[in-house]
Amino acid sequence: DITNPASPQIVGSVDTPGDAADVAISGDFAYVADGYSGFQIIDITNPASVQIVGSVDTPDIAYGAAIAADYAYVADDHSGLQAIDITNPASPQLVGNVDTPGYAVGVAISGSYAFVADYGSGLQVIGITNAASPQLVGNVDTPGYAVGVAISGSYAFVADYSLGLQVIDITNPTSPQIAGSVNTPGYAQDVAISGSYAFVADYTYGLQVIDITNPASPQIVGS
Repeated sequence: DITNPASPQIVGSVDTPGDAADVAISGDFAYVADGYSGFQIIDITNPASVQIVGSVDTPDIAYGAAIAADYAYVADDHSGLQAIDITNPASPQLVGNVDTPGYAVGVAISGSYAFVADYGSGLQVIGITNAASPQLVGNVDTPGYAVGVAISGSYAFVADYSLGLQVIDITNPTSPQIAGSVNTPGYAQDVAISGSYAFVADYTYGLQVIDITNPASPQIVGS
């Protein structure tokens, strides 16, 4: 319960069979990338009594999850991006996939594209107009190891492990370009965007707050 941010309280929980690595929320459900146990769907209608209601094993290790309409997209390590039909939460179905050249560990959705943080292969852009047949349409290699990604407007923000935050212009999704970057003191693991700031989970260096007003020159302003 985060009603009072100064005093958050655990009010409910459910143990997943694997190692929960990422979560996405949509409506009354939480969707969890659960490591070797694949993909778990959890009913959060009553936060005090959350329940796993459906699951599907993915071919490899589920590290990231994102939701778009009736589909979940899972970053599945060596097996790339998996598309899962979640129309029936009690019986999710793998419906499509595309392998990526690296190790898929993070994913974000914008419009008809999935953006995959693909570890040593940087950012992969995947067309998901047809969930049953996702297609690699563009990519840009990042200097580090892409492990997290968030989208805001016409930019993708990539947590690039030892090389901080990479800002990528995705105006043309088939030809993404690095527009700016800022190194962080730790290892950038994940990133979220709010307004003109990026918030980077920086491993042993905690939270880094980065002003992205000028995407070509992001600046750390707090930590």
